Amino acid sequence: MKIRHAILEAVLGSAIKSNGMTIVPVAIRLDGNGFSSEFALEKQPAHRIPPILRVPIEKQYDVSWVCARIPRVFGLTPEKSENEKTLLEEGFIAFPDQQLEGIPFICSDYYGRTALRFSPHEKDQSLKAQAAAAFWDALLEKPEDLADFEERVMHMGAPVWLNFGCKDCEPYFFESPDEDEGE
Repeated sequence: MKIRHAILEAVLGSAIKSNGMTIVPVAIRLDGNGFSSEFALEKQPAHRIPPILRVPIEKQYDVSWVCARIPRVFGLTPEKSENEKTLLEEGFIAFPDQQLEGIPFICSDYYGRTALRFSPHEKDQSLKAQAAAAFWDALLEKPEDLADFEERVMHMGAPVWLNFGCKDCEPYFFESPDEDEGE
């Protein structure tokens, strides 16, 4: 098994098959600097966005839905990111069928908008697009099968807490003042 442009630290959760790829949740460090987000969930064609995801995308908190789907799809509860204004930073490797070389990526958000990040050294746009399509298709397969969770991220510049979660299969988001830190 080979991994392009990254260092594998650990395999987490369960591998799944989607659209001709096997996707494995992992702890990973991508090679390079200057990462940019690509293949945002909000950029999926409108006909592919299920009703449960329309408001989170419109109001820019789709990360709540993604964090609630990952445990159901991959059997892993995402760890909270250590970066400000970011809730999710979960690594994955996508292996095309009959190939032993995988393409790593990180599913991450910024202010609640979720997208994928690949190593800047990865130049195969077609393979990146294939991995992204397989990942989003896996999450979109059963869009209402969501795990409950609640988490918060500090927005230092405001200063407010960004509260993300899912309760009874309903993703949510709200801001709360910094003073309620003592809860």
